[in-house]
Amino acid sequence: MLKRSWLKGFSRLIAVDLDPLAKGLFRLRHRGLSQLLWKRADALEQLDTLLDTYPNAAILFDNMLGQQALISMHEGRSSEDELAALENALSGLKDRLRGRTWGSLHDRISGPVRITAEEYKIYSKKPWIEHSDRLRSNAELMQDLAQSKALKAHGEWLDHLTTKVFCSDHPRAYVLWPFATGYWHWLELAWVKPK
Repeated sequence: MLKRSWLKGFSRLIAVDLDPLAKGLFRLRHRGLSQLLWKRADALEQLDTLLDTYPNAAILFDNMLGQQALISMHEGRSSEDELAALENALSGLKDRLRGRTWGSLHDRISGPVRITAEEYKIYSKKPWIEHSDRLRSNAELMQDLAQSKALKAHGEWLDHLTTKVFCSDHPRAYVLWPFATGYWHWLELAWVKPK
């Protein structure tokens, strides 16, 4: 999702990912990034160490924070208390990163939809993007879906526990992303600069 031209604007890049395939895939997708240093680690587990090691670095969580709920449930950590602890940890990131430039692109909610093949082509070429000067609740995002005549959300939608990653009054964008023809995500993204 990241443009190579944007990445080349940084004097140094430190990429952190737990997946052993990520390094090769990232380098294949973004050839020519000579300023790239790769670290295989769990970025959230190692966040304090990374912040101490790179005190002037801007931080970007690219499609990572919204995956934490899925990882937790997959690993059997899905009790109400465990998911509440995860949500609290994600909402605490803004305090841990205070004074830094940082951003995130993450899943907010996801679920099943019905859409014609023709309408799917339109949305996949030109995603639905909404800019907001504040937090929009999951219910508000679902109301937006209800206004679309072409897109019929149905069934149970998953809350990715990222509602409080940003301060409630921080500007952000929401992108309706067609993950698959019948399963879509509302993504949330913002860039935070120190005040």
